[in-house]
Amino acid sequence: MARLPIMRCPDQGDPLTLHIHIGPSPLAQSLILPLADAAGFHSYLVGRVDAEPLPTENGEHFYTLRWEGPEGCDEEKRTVCWCQPGSLQDLPAEVLRGLSEDGAVLITATLRNEGIEARAKLILEMLELRLDPRLSGAETVVMPCENKVPSQWRKIEDLCRAGGAIYLQPLVNRISVPVPDLEVGARETRTHRLGEWLVASPQRPSKVLDALSLNPQFDVVEDLEMRLKRKFSMVNGAHLAFGIVGRRQRRRSLSETARWPRNTYDVVRLHHVMEHGLNYVGCNLADTCGYGREHLAAYCEVDDQVSRIMASLKRADPRSFLEIVDERLSRPAALTANAQRSHDGEMRLGDWIAPYREIFNNLDHVLEKLSAYSDFNPKQRRGLRFDPTVDREAVALYEMSLRRWEQEGEVVNRVERLRRSLAMHRGAPNARG
Repeated sequence: MARLPIMRCPDQGDPLTLHIHIGPSPLAQSLILPLADAAGFHSYLVGRVDAEPLPTENGEHFYTLRWEGPEGCDEEKRTVCWCQPGSLQDLPAEVLRGLSEDGAVLITATLRNEGIEARAKLILEMLELRLDPRLSGAETVVMPCENKVPSQWRKIEDLCRAGGAIYLQPLVNRISVPVPDLEVGARETRTHRLGEWLVASPQRPSKVLDALSLNPQFDVVEDLEMRLKRKFSMVNGAHLAFGIVGRRQRRRSLSETARWPRNTYDVVRLHHVMEHGLNYVGCNLADTCGYGREHLAAYCEVDDQVSRIMASLKRADPRSFLEIVDERLSRPAALTANAQRSHDGEMRLGDWIAPYREIFNNLDHVLEKLSAYSDFNPKQRRGLRFDPTVDREAVALYEMSLRRWEQEGEVVNRVERLRRSLAMHRGAPNARG
């Protein structure tokens, strides 16, 4: 890899801050790397040892962003310093030198469970190099950029705290849809200009955060926990709800789903009652419903596939999908139910839970149909075998999730419907498709 010239951080005069991002995910390509580059960082993207490298042009690795929105589509080819180290010593010489010197270093990652298991050792080795007593005072910032940070990060967090590095779990948010490879090694991501990267204040000065703050999408906030609650409800919850409706109606994409006014209306109603729940737990962020509407509009402007949203719904093991439903829909529904009990127990203002029930009515239909599951293969229908123990655990998980907010009679009916559906699937080929 060719050496890049030493550059300067904006308005600081220091050598360019080294940025190492681990995991070439669509979110990394659409949000993390563009914002780091715009802030003047010298970024390296770390891929798996056994992964297909990014394509090259004129000796430089690159990927493509397809910016989609109301004004059409723009493509942007972005070059990046790419490496696939097996260990610390396999990193490029420029990276090893930067880790060993007293300039600031930013380490970010989008790895999820399997990825962090494979890369935890490399991150720990980089930190041990950075936390050498000879580099006392050198700034190191570490951020796992995930919706849900895996427990394997705990050891890394502990080392950061003990050694004086800044460890932050940010809010990262931008529509990032991978485009299926058209050729070997191709990388393309559909995305939207709407995005945010927020962190809690580390309660000490940081050149890294000051540089990132040159981006309007980046901010250091004092109310990150509340903003995360809002994002999980208004963005992730509504996104999943739209996917569920699209799957029941057999729509290809969210934009196709949104062409039916009733579908959009149902999600707008969901946003409205979600705000009641957020207000109940002290969310005083401005224009929460407007925040939700912005993202709803963005869903309709990017060609996001329903199949991608529903990919975790697998008949072999529905539990992972139901855990996501619990986190993104049932828990927000519980906040809304508590809010109504507190402020409008006699329901003079209507049933605030009704929009959730509409989404779960769609979900019950989806769970009933074997063909709605992402791992369904009609050619193998007669040979299907499903584990009754896994099914029982899935039913128990769904029941627990419903009991957070639903009335007892409805819980019983929905749970029994799922139990019968899963039993029918085990008796294929007569299962509903």
